[in-house]
Formats: sequence, C-alpha cells, structure tokens
Amino acid sequence: MITAILLASGYSRRLNTDKLLLDFHGRPVIAHTLKTIHHCRFDQKLLIQRKDCYTHLASQYEFDCLINNSASKGQSAAVRLGVQNSHPDSAYMFFVGDQPCLTADIITLLKHTHLKYPDHIIIPVLHEQYQNPVIFPDAFRSELLAIQGDQGGRGIIKNHPDRIRTVAFQDALAFRDIDTAADYQFLLEAARYR
Repeated sequence: MITAILLASGYSRRLNTDKLLLDFHGRPVIAHTLKTIHHCRFDQKLLIQRKDCYTHLASQYEFDCLINNSASKGQSAAVRLGVQNSHPDSAYMFFVGDQPCLTADIITLLKHTHLKYPDHIIIPVLHEQYQNPVIFPDAFRSELLAIQGDQGGRGIIKNHPDRIRTVAFQDALAFRDIDTAADYQFLLEAARYR
C-alpha cells in the first residue's frame, strides 16, 4: 500500500503569487500534478494545503484535502500531517505541486521499484542529483513524524544511506519545478514541444 501525499501548503514567496494556480496551457499548474497522480492508482491520495483553495480541483481527482495550520513552521508540518492521516501500514510517496511535467511513467516506475525493495527509500535521480517524488516505507513513520523545520525528509535520507535505492532518469523537464518567474516561463515554452 502506498499513500500519495501532495505537499501544496507553501507560500510561493519568490513569485509573490500562488504558483500552483498559475495557468499552464489552459489549466492550473497543480491540476496537471493532481491528474498525473490520479492516473497512477494509489490506495490513498492526500492533498496538504494551507487554505481551502485547491479543494475543488482536488475533488475532481479523488484526493482527500487537509488544511495545514502550521505551514509557517516549514515543510515538516505538511509532511507530518500527511503521515498522520495515512493508513498506518502504508508507505508514503511525497509529491510537490509545482512539477506540471511529471509523468505517469516516472511515478509507475518508482512504485514498481518500491514493490521490489519495500524496505528502502526510493529516490529518482537526474544527473546524480536527488529529485521528487520520493517514497518512504512505513518503517520510517516515526522518523517522519519527528522532523522539524523546512527540511522535509532530507535529514532522514542523509541518516540512512544504506536504505536508499535510486532510480536514474534522463527527462530533465519532468522534474523541473517552479520557484521563480523564469522557471515558469521556461516550463511554459518547453512543454509546448513535448
């Protein structure tokens, strides 16, 4: 069992607008991520949001929505909320909302890798750099619930090098996220030619 946890409670401070609601070829950025995850058939799908602004979109793709009232404390609050509301014996696949070019093929391969190595943290790698989404097995539940600040699961990954299984990819566009206006414009243009 794997729970998809879509982390969407950030502040988009570098853009000064909600980047997840920016238009991306006719639909909001986050709608692309929601749709892709939905097509990959997870046992449970959770959307962690800061305020009730994505619920309508998420309901179209059968996500359960949770409000993160501690978003100001960093990404760890969203991670903990997702884990707390997942099935107790579930693994956790953490997504970010601003990867509109992420593909179902990538997600499916990561899920299959988890099935082969259910006790490992499954991490996609692009040019030797860790990417999102990442799958943590249920054995890491207590450690995920203990994280603090804006680190997400990076500290856990660093502390368990022997429990990491990487999957190499070549599609750089699929893992590109949106932090700045330049990132947004680049993805808009590049996605036209996919």
